[in-house]
Amino acid sequence: MPPADMNAPEYPETFPELLKWHRVRAGLTQMALSERAKLGTNCVYRLERGQRRPSGEMVLKLARTLSLNLQQTDELIETAGHAPIALTSWLRPMSDADPTYRALRTVLDAPRLSPASKANLRACIEVMCATWLATVPGRVAERREA
Repeated sequence: MPPADMNAPEYPETFPELLKWHRVRAGLTQMALSERAKLGTNCVYRLERGQRRPSGEMVLKLARTLSLNLQQTDELIETAGHAPIALTSWLRPMSDADPTYRALRTVLDAPRLSPASKANLRACIEVMCATWLATVPGRVAERREA
């Protein structure tokens, strides 16, 4: 969530900058965040310097440790080059064994795919999933309860 004060430092756009921004706002040192997230001692240091690309699981650990909300978590995940939780929740009815699901995850996690292309693909998938959920009996109520 961008700062309300327009004179505040510019809101970060890259994963290393965004991670540091959230860490500083949480009042944690790099070492403290690494320890609380149960990561290697210099892991956060390397992530903030852009020397390491985090896995999706690692980003989720960091987001939970920093007590980020869903929107903040998705933003951190996306800047790290992974598919956001909001989108993957639409895909959740599909199994990891499903080749279509695996193909979608592979494309959405591809580091060479531009952010604009990922956004367009995500929008298409969300529309397709919403349409599918609306046509399958019992799925609409299940989605609303989630």
